[in-house]
Amino acid sequence: MNAAAVFTGLLFWSWIWGVWGTILAVPMLMMLKAICDHIEDLQPIGELLGE
Repeated sequence: MNAAAVFTGLLFWSWIWGVWGTILAVPMLMMLKAICDHIEDLQPIGELLGE
């Protein structure tokens, strides 16, 4: 996972959901990356999230 993407995700989800968002941010980002890697049109987003 890209460190900048993780940091941005943590900021966003902690702003939206508070402590629960902070706890769930990284697992949700990992699920998003897995989905983006398997859908051809979304692969650039998966590459942005990390290698």
